[in-house]
Amino acid sequence: MKICLFVPDGVGIKNYLYSSIVPKLISNGHEVILWHRLSPKVIKEVNDLHGFKLDSVSIPKYREGVWEKFYREAAALARLRYNSKIRKNRTILSNNWKHRERRWSKKFFYRLIALYVFFYGKTYDQVLKIEEKHSKFLNQSKFLDGFRKVIKDVNPDLLFCTHQRAILAIPAVKASNLEGVRSVTAVYSWDNLPKARMPIRTDQYLVWSDYMLNELSIYYPEIDLNQVKVVGTPQFEFYKEGATVSRSLFCKEFGLDENKKIICFSGDDLRTSPYDPDYLKDIASAILEIPEKNRPQILLRRCPVDFSERFKKVVKEFPEIIKVSEPLWSFEGSSKDWSLIYPKHEDVKLLVNVAAHCEAVINVGSTMAHDFSIFNKPAIYISYDQPYALGWSTEVIYQLEHFQSMEGLDPVVWLHSKGDLVKVIGDVLNHPNKVAKDRGKWFNRIMSVDLSEASSEIVQVLVGEYHEAFQKGQSEILD
Repeated sequence: MKICLFVPDGVGIKNYLYSSIVPKLISNGHEVILWHRLSPKVIKEVNDLHGFKLDSVSIPKYREGVWEKFYREAAALARLRYNSKIRKNRTILSNNWKHRERRWSKKFFYRLIALYVFFYGKTYDQVLKIEEKHSKFLNQSKFLDGFRKVIKDVNPDLLFCTHQRAILAIPAVKASNLEGVRSVTAVYSWDNLPKARMPIRTDQYLVWSDYMLNELSIYYPEIDLNQVKVVGTPQFEFYKEGATVSRSLFCKEFGLDENKKIICFSGDDLRTSPYDPDYLKDIASAILEIPEKNRPQILLRRCPVDFSERFKKVVKEFPEIIKVSEPLWSFEGSSKDWSLIYPKHEDVKLLVNVAAHCEAVINVGSTMAHDFSIFNKPAIYISYDQPYALGWSTEVIYQLEHFQSMEGLDPVVWLHSKGDLVKVIGDVLNHPNKVAKDRGKWFNRIMSVDLSEASSEIVQVLVGEYHEAFQKGQSEILD
């Protein structure tokens, strides 16, 4: 079987190029063609990691036409309005439709979209009609022929798109559909489905869990659930591969005292949590109040796509308490060009060791809570606001739809006040099994496939239908 693995940007590298998916496919006799616009360094790192050379083709030039963009954005806005209404959650709309454009032309463009959706995007049938208009203009795109040519030249049995949100995925999947090539896409993250950012339609959809399967049925009722497969996600399988180093070696690398407990402060991106440095300072100040013999350390891991130096001042103020573990990501171009931003394989192992050797993680609603729960480590979610915060609140953050998955559980430790820091840190470090007792249940709700099975499950979906068709054909020949 020939599989065209479409990787539109650096986001999918960890899950789909560093994991065991490609080696499993190749070892079972299948051919994998990588369709990408990644840098040569990325391809070399993948080839060196697995010990083989992947054949690849480049993604052709694509520029979204005005009407394509208009109807794509209109469909997204209409879906957000619909999702917000059916879930009775205003954050679905307010937090996912933010276009703060400076140029008057772009301001006018998005205001025109909002006006259009106000009149023509009120019902779900109208949402689908807007998407049909987007598809119509996409079919007329002068760039689509380039994608169809690649599909014809490669002649794959299957197109596997690793990231359903990417703009480049739109013409690639459309080309495969027009050429009669079966297509599969993975819903990349646990928080993606309410956000109305799935502009492509494929033959099958891969999700992490039964919870996400139910979400997809709510937000995309036109999709037949027989097309949806629960396969987990490869991003957590690295935790089962023995990638940890000794605690002494880990602590030595970052200047930590191996005899003292460690709390990881994991930063969010600037938009999600603009006051992260202030929270880090609050935590460091509180730790100074703890007697020295029991005083923990902080290991700072900033968000890999946070390009600011906003933590620098705080780290300098508390050098004995705060140590830094820089994400090992490669940045070869503009911070806006995601095809040139990707995690190095060493960062995968680094993240595993951070979760393995730190006693807890603290942040504002980060997915890192799941990484730590794999090692049965608690997470502290900061849920108080800085007094000078403007236009932003942790209260809004935790109203985001994906946090509804915590309903009925005690999955994290809530930090409701700066004044509670010393007590909360003490409780978490001294009695880790008495806090956030449902952290494992929350993770299993989000990820309902065994950690080590995700790649195998994905491979089975990719090749399963092909084998069924092959066996059916053989039977017909014998008959």
